[in-house]
Amino acid sequence: KTQVGLPGARNVGLLHSNYKIVGFIDDDCFPIRNDFLERAYKWLNLKKYNIIGVGGPIYVRSNEPRFVRSKIKGLKSLFNIKQFLRLLLEIIETQNYKLQKLVFVNKIQGGNCFFNTEILKLCGGFDQRFDGNYYREDTDVSMSIKKYGVFVSDPRMPVNHIWVKYAGCRRKADEFYSNVLSNTIFLIMKHKRILIEVILDTFFDIVGIFKIFITGFDNDGHKIKRVNFIKSVFKGISLGFKKNLFPKKFPPVVIDEKIYYLAIIKTENRLNFAMKITLKKNLLIILLLLVI
Repeated sequence: KTQVGLPGARNVGLLHSNYKIVGFIDDDCFPIRNDFLERAYKWLNLKKYNIIGVGGPIYVRSNEPRFVRSKIKGLKSLFNIKQFLRLLLEIIETQNYKLQKLVFVNKIQGGNCFFNTEILKLCGGFDQRFDGNYYREDTDVSMSIKKYGVFVSDPRMPVNHIWVKYAGCRRKADEFYSNVLSNTIFLIMKHKRILIEVILDTFFDIVGIFKIFITGFDNDGHKIKRVNFIKSVFKGISLGFKKNLFPKKFPPVVIDEKIYYLAIIKTENRLNFAMKITLKKNLLIILLLLVI
């Protein structure tokens, strides 16, 4: 009934999920293989590695020309080389269909992801402060829950992502870059405890922003107005700091489920679970254990 944004919509699905596995794909993505769900179920039920999240490759499909001819002299090859390498990487990844090797990864992409429902609820679901084009909301979730287990990527769980010019999460160019910077800065400030990891993860985004400013062309070869671009950059930076200093208040999505999850932990797993979380949460669990 109301537009709550991508993280909010996913939280609605999470709230109504009554199974131990919950999955999300983008509305313009679709699985390539028929055993897509079966493989997600297989890995998340594999107790050997304590897997709490699984994803797979996301292949972008578009009717747009793969190689965009840039009119900028002297830097024409820069765009072509980058796009060629992207295409080459996609071809190499496509060959991984033949493999069944489980690959451990640092994060799960939001366009193709499955999680342990109770762990995701325990961490509060998706942070709705990642707004605008909702960039980095999936990175935030991965960094929030990775302390409870590991993530894996299955090459045999690919989805096709149909690239379109206009959709629910797309924005005009200036607004898009403002959102990217805003959410990236908010992510860095939110996860200060793992600052180096966050900076490394966002490094190429920041470099990409500088490259666009220097060349005057975006990643698709479209010319931009530097004045408008600079305005959107400063707007994004200020919004990123504002989100952290003056955070919006959203109603708890899964507060009841958090307590419920703590209360149903099996006896043999209680001590192991308590060792994985922060001191404050440990004290809460100890109190619950004493009561139970």
